[in-house]
Amino acid sequence: ELLDPAVKGTLNVLRAAKESGVGRVVVTSSISAIVPSPGWPADVVKDENCWTDVEYCRQNELWYPASKTLAEKAAWEFAKGNGLDVVVVNPGTVMGPIIPPALNASMAMLMRLLQGLLL
Repeated sequence: ELLDPAVKGTLNVLRAAKESGVGRVVVTSSISAIVPSPGWPADVVKDENCWTDVEYCRQNELWYPASKTLAEKAAWEFAKGNGLDVVVVNPGTVMGPIIPPALNASMAMLMRLLQGLLL
């Protein structure tokens, strides 16, 4: 449910941008495209070479990190193959109005902080 729409949605936006003559696209990805990465050495800073381990995510049914990773990798491949300037940011948390009926992980963490449950 998450993998295919994430990749297709990202590519649709990039295609539309390219066809419209946009020079640069800033993609808001997620820290979830970087972790979980259990094979990455603990003493090495995570950089642009560190990706979430998609196979690990599949084995553990962690679909959100897998979807963000596959979508971001597709964005980079599209940029390379189509001469589009792509910049990606990988925030740890994004705050704003709650659109879905249930709290997402970021908003749930904020609620726990505000309730004094995380210190």
